[in-house]
Parts: sequence; C-alpha cells; structure tokens
Amino acid sequence: MTREQVRWEEVPTEIRVAVEPFLLAWLSMLPSWVEEVVVRYDDNDSENTISIKAHYPNRWAVMAIAGGYLSYPEDEREVAIIHELVHVIEEPYTLAVANLLDALLPKKDDDDPLYLLVRRTFKDGMEQTVEDLARAMVRMRAHFKQQGVEEWRTSGKQRKKSARKTSMTS
Repeated sequence: MTREQVRWEEVPTEIRVAVEPFLLAWLSMLPSWVEEVVVRYDDNDSENTISIKAHYPNRWAVMAIAGGYLSYPEDEREVAIIHELVHVIEEPYTLAVANLLDALLPKKDDDDPLYLLVRRTFKDGMEQTVEDLARAMVRMRAHFKQQGVEEWRTSGKQRKKSARKTSMTS
C-alpha cells in the first residue's frame, strides 16, 4: 500500500497533519487486498474519535476521524491509528465468524438475548485483541529502534523477494 492509495476527504489540515505521519508509517501492514484507504473527517459520531470500516469484497477501508483525536497524547494517537489498521487486517476473520454465528445461532428478533450475548462476547474479545496487537507493534518498533534497526517493517512483496534471493543463493 502506498501513499497514492490514500484519499483524504474534507479532513481539516490540523487533523491531517496529526494523522498522516502515523498512517503513512504503518500503511505497509495492510493486507494486499486493500486497494484504497479513504480518510474522512466525521465529528458526528459521539462515541468514537477514530473508527474504520473495512469492506473486504470491494477492497477498501474508510477511516473516520473526529476532532477529539487531537486531544489524545501523541503516543496514543499512533496506537489509535495502528488499532484501526489492525481492524482492517482482521476483517475477513470477523466476516467469517459473523457468518458462522448467523448460521449456527439465527437471531429470533432484535432483542434475542443469546444472540446479543454471543455477538457481544466475540466483539469484546476481538476489540481487546486488536488493542493488544497495536500496543505490541509499538513496543516492537521501539525495541528494534533501540537495537539500531531503523526500517524493520517491510511489505509482503519485499519479504517474498528477500526469501527468493535467499533460497536462490542456498
């Protein structure tokens, strides 16, 4: 994924300046199925300062950022961006589990307690896992930086090229 595949829609300059370095730094972690990331300003969502919606079949993700993002400390801003990008990575898994749950536990009505409990349990577990992964990635980067390794993130294509070169020289 490259910066050319990121489209900014009506994002105030102050927010873009705060988001863009982190987003561009971590874009390479996105799976190859993502063809475009759209970043939008959305101050209408009272629950979230930042969120992402991935659409696996159509190959895109839309990140919505509200003004409250600027109130985060800088290190938490980075974690928030990584957190949302990890959601994109886990999207195919989430879709598979949702389809499985719907097949095994059909919802009787909108207030079906068992269905709501199972969905909530999955969502809470996934949310905690995504947060743990985001924080682990920041720690891993700090560890590599401390070891003197500046550019430790590589794209899948770069890893495959490197693996091919290694196997050809062996």
